Amino acid sequence: MDSKENEFVSESQQVSVSNSTVTENVIWSIKGFKKSALESLKGRWKIPLIASLITIGIIICLIVTVYPWEILFSSDFSAFNVSSFIGKMLVLYAVILLLFPVLTFSYLVLIQKMRKTKEKIMFSDYVEGFSFWNKGILAVLWQSLWYFLWALLYCAGFAVVVFLYTLLIQTKLSFLGIILLYVALAVLYIFIYSKYYSYCMNLYILANNPKIKIKKALSLSIKITNGYRGKLFLLDLSFFGWYLLCCLTLGIGFLWLTPYIYTATIHAYQDIKQSALDSGKITEQDFSI
Repeated sequence: MDSKENEFVSESQQVSVSNSTVTENVIWSIKGFKKSALESLKGRWKIPLIASLITIGIIICLIVTVYPWEILFSSDFSAFNVSSFIGKMLVLYAVILLLFPVLTFSYLVLIQKMRKTKEKIMFSDYVEGFSFWNKGILAVLWQSLWYFLWALLYCAGFAVVVFLYTLLIQTKLSFLGIILLYVALAVLYIFIYSKYYSYCMNLYILANNPKIKIKKALSLSIKITNGYRGKLFLLDLSFFGWYLLCCLTLGIGFLWLTPYIYTATIHAYQDIKQSALDSGKITEQDFSI
């Protein structure tokens, strides 16, 4: 009887230890993610830097080639062709919209591999991500569609707020109208940013599971980010100082900052995913085809 009790106590202790280990693994730590990112990149910056150079270089070349620079250097505004300007800008945005998802997706595939292994990373690991170019484009287009629909709702809400504000001004309740305007705008902005962070793990999920369906990846992003959207915002905000420093270097610093941010965010994604698995929000089968 004593031996069975001892075995039971032993098993209970093992379970409690394993549970505490899981709990520790899913503790949110921005400093921890950044530290893990630097560890993943240590001695392996070369390929991510090349990937950053390719991405930034292609975007700069597109802007230099397509952007209507004559607008900036022309003093004769009467000769300004609005339709030509709009046409060129639409072409620029369309090309970037198609290329940027492909470049970002291949970048994430590379960083995911760097997180999983300590082995030397080759340029072919970056190129491998381009084989899923259609997945990256479709994922961003699907995600952008939802952003557009929520933006329409935002515009409708903004119109209602302006109408109420005007109504209150006309009834000489200007102070109340101003308070309503600012509160309503704050609520609308929080709502929009909440939607942004609901979908922000979409490409990270696909980079880790390239064969998963587009709609399923976006649905999983919504599920796993529930309760973490404010924390993801703080994670992005923690890089604000680095953004300023990169601007002071005329953008050169972004070659290093880009892989740093992506790698830290991928470590955060793994934390969020594990937390969702432990809480039962999702299962490993959800990440199957």
